[in-house]
Amino acid sequence: MDNNQRIHKCTTLDCKVPGFRKLSDLRRHQHSHEAPRFFCPVRTCKAHTRGFKRKDNLTEHQKRVHEANARASMVASHDSKLSARAEPMEDEEMGNESPPLALMAIKDGFDSSLSPKEFLLAKLAELRTSRKKWIEQKDEEIRAVEKTLFLINR
Repeated sequence: MDNNQRIHKCTTLDCKVPGFRKLSDLRRHQHSHEAPRFFCPVRTCKAHTRGFKRKDNLTEHQKRVHEANARASMVASHDSKLSARAEPMEDEEMGNESPPLALMAIKDGFDSSLSPKEFLLAKLAELRTSRKKWIEQKDEEIRAVEKTLFLINR
């Protein structure tokens, strides 16, 4: 048998992959035809709702996309012995005057002319505006689909 032959074929009807040399590669590929099972724990991430079909893809996504946040939360959890899950801080913990590490992990950058509180308020306003635009866009899409359904049912 030639080592370049792809003898293991996917049995899914619409699959266009030519084949696999190893049975283990075929089995891993067959999982990609199943429903997504691995979701990103970051609620604001697209992958939180879309998900991944393989766990290694989720792991790679977390390393690439959320690496800065992960490092910041690891340092924070080590220092304050909090769980890795983001939880609201108690008032007595807020007495610390230094900005939280999560602030430093924000990718949009920090305007040094603003105080950390002003920066966060501006970021919050930006996120709320973005959310409103997204909701308006989805409402338009819903209306378009409803109109199409109405026209089909005439």
